[in-house]
Amino acid sequence: MRGLPCRPWQSQNQVQQRLLRFARNDTDHFTYNSQIKKKVKMKQEIKSTYLCLLDNLNLKRALTLGKFSLRKYDINELSGLLQGRDDCYMSKEYREQMELYAKFPWASLEKVYYPKDSTEACFIVRTALYWGHGGKSSWYPFEEHIRTLNLLKQSPGPVFGRQFYHRPIPYIQTSAQIKKVIYSEPYSVPQIDLNGNPFTDILAEYDFGPKDLSGFKNLKQQLKKCLEKDSRNNCHLKIAIHHFENADRKLRPKPIAGSFKAIEPLIDYEASLEGLMIPETDKGKTCEKLSSRVSSIIKDKSDEIKNFIKKVFWLRSKFAHGSRSVEDIEKDIVIRRCANKGVKDQIRGISIPSGNYTDLLLKEGIYFPGFLTNLREVCRLCIRFFCEEYVKGYTRDEIINKIDENIKKQN
Repeated sequence: MRGLPCRPWQSQNQVQQRLLRFARNDTDHFTYNSQIKKKVKMKQEIKSTYLCLLDNLNLKRALTLGKFSLRKYDINELSGLLQGRDDCYMSKEYREQMELYAKFPWASLEKVYYPKDSTEACFIVRTALYWGHGGKSSWYPFEEHIRTLNLLKQSPGPVFGRQFYHRPIPYIQTSAQIKKVIYSEPYSVPQIDLNGNPFTDILAEYDFGPKDLSGFKNLKQQLKKCLEKDSRNNCHLKIAIHHFENADRKLRPKPIAGSFKAIEPLIDYEASLEGLMIPETDKGKTCEKLSSRVSSIIKDKSDEIKNFIKKVFWLRSKFAHGSRSVEDIEKDIVIRRCANKGVKDQIRGISIPSGNYTDLLLKEGIYFPGFLTNLREVCRLCIRFFCEEYVKGYTRDEIINKIDENIKKQN
């Protein structure tokens, strides 16, 4: 297929019109019979299915929520679903790949379209997966579902969307039946059992079962209300959730100090908290205000949380200003002894006591550093708090004023 040139100065409507004109001149790439074409012109719905491999999800059993479902497939089912990919599904490597993928749960989402013109619809549906992921890390079209999972409950690590597939409308015939976007393979960590034999451990730390369905539905509706508009009233929520999701995507199991793979998620989690609680009008003492407001929201272990946020802010500042080596900064994140150690910064006059920071709100898991997973849990709780207050009708300034009043009362 000929490429569609990028013209960033054009409006969204102009780009859409060019896309449709391009589709009309590209009909030779599709074959469909005249009877189906007539039905489509009568605005009959046409369906297409998206699939996504979910990493780090321990699925209790198959679950369905309308057009969205979660389940595992056996090797034959999965091979049938993904048959038609643009690689050889008969090869030994492909078979081994299917054996691995069958160990993971998959999300399935059915999309329904009511096109006026079948040729245009075919082209847009066929390229939608690439457009949704083009030039960025994305979980399209499962964004709201994975977002809801990761904000729903406490967990030693997030759910990751690894591979995204599009199964086309049945009557479209293309050179590759299945479109795919693959960021990376699922996480697997080499381990050694008690007998000294090596084996590969698959991540499955996020538990999800039938008891979670009600909370999932309610939170999904709440997030939709919070994010449906794009205005100054909810931009703090959008930005905070954006940074939270970016940090989740950057989390790596067992990161090595000096690799940048521990500090990068910390930067985004900290930015998520600032996006919620530090308005542009706040002048100075950002660290003190941020730590006090967070500890006021999460009342359990408030003193330790306050010190924890101060250490997070200190690490972020050291990295942002290039005043400490990356390896030394990341040792304070990935090595348990260093992460729980206090800070005495004589140059800046900062003193932060030691604490149980790696097990602050949840115990450190097997794969991800406890310092990061506890920072992630702090972010998750704060985002949930601000979303609940927003749905009640409170603005960001009103929420922060209430928090500051509670802080004054406690002091």
